[in-house]
Amino acid sequence: MILRINHGVAQAVGHPDFAHQVGVAIPFRDADESGFPGPLESNELAQIEDDLASALEANRLCLYAASITTGGMREFVFYTSDPDQTRALIETYTKTITGHELQLIIRPDPKWDVYKSFA
Repeated sequence: MILRINHGVAQAVGHPDFAHQVGVAIPFRDADESGFPGPLESNELAQIEDDLASALEANRLCLYAASITTGGMREFVFYTSDPDQTRALIETYTKTITGHELQLIIRPDPKWDVYKSFA
């Protein structure tokens, strides 16, 4: 597992305006024997991460919390102030992606349990 935590959002943990956890999971197309992507796919995933973070963090809609890479997939974790707007933005962005399938889950997590389990 490779885990990157955004410690910059630590002061926001549990903030009532960001009570919903957003998970965007991306299965790898071609994982190596250890379950990790190769260099080309890693670059593509980095671009997806940058695009998502830029779109979702605009106007403080979401806070980027973590990136988890493990066993054939990478997941980006955000916390949002507006689940419906976040879902709409991600669904629109997903239509522009070719070569990867984005899986989305948005659920209540007012205490930021997902973030705290890794931080």
